[in-house]
Amino acid sequence: MKKIISILLVVLLLIGCGSKTATPEATVSGFMDATKAFNFVKMIDYVHVDSEKSDELVDELEESFDTDEMELELFNYFKDNAKKIEYSIDNIVEDDDRATVSVTADYVDGSVLMGAVFEEYMGKIFELAFSGKEPSEEEISELLGTIMNEKIKEIEVEFITSTFEVELIKVNHKWLIDDVSNDLLNVMMSNFMVIIDGLEDLDDWE
Repeated sequence: MKKIISILLVVLLLIGCGSKTATPEATVSGFMDATKAFNFVKMIDYVHVDSEKSDELVDELEESFDTDEMELELFNYFKDNAKKIEYSIDNIVEDDDRATVSVTADYVDGSVLMGAVFEEYMGKIFELAFSGKEPSEEEISELLGTIMNEKIKEIEVEFITSTFEVELIKVNHKWLIDDVSNDLLNVMMSNFMVIIDGLEDLDDWE
C-alpha cells in the first residue's frame, strides 16, 4: 500500500518540463479534466515533470495496482470516484512567471468507507493473531480486497467540497503546476490523504 502512495507522489512531484498550455486556467482545467479521467499520462502533462522519466513512472504506477487484489480494488475505487468530480475555477492571480489559481471542487469523500474497511480488517487480523495463525501477504491482500468490495456496496457515497489554491510556474512560455498539494491529491484520491497515516500503520502488519 505504501508503494502505491510513494510512486504516485514521485510521479506528481518531480521537477522538469511539461505541457503546452498557454494560461494558468487552461493548465489547471486540463489537470482537473485528466484527473476526472484518471489519466496519469495526461495529468503529468500539466505538471512540472521530467519528461524523460514520466513514461517509466506512469508504467510503474499502473503496474503497481495489478500486483494484488486490494491494490486493484483501490485503483478501481479511485477511478470510479474520479468521474464524479466537479470543479470550478474561482480566481486567477498572475505575477510574472508565477500564478495562483483558486479552485473549488466537489468530490467523493472516501474516508468513511476506508475507515470502515480498516476497522473490520484490524478486527479480523486480531482474530487471526489470537488463533495463532499468521496469514500470508496474499491472504491479507485477498482479505482487504474482499472487505473493501463489501463496504463499497454497503456504504452510501458521500461528497465533500473544498476550496484550495494551485501554484503554477511559467517554463518556456508554458504554465505548469509547480506543486501538487495534498488538496489536489485528495480530490484525485477521494480524500484519501487524510488517512495515509493509518495506511502506513496497516503496512506494518503486513
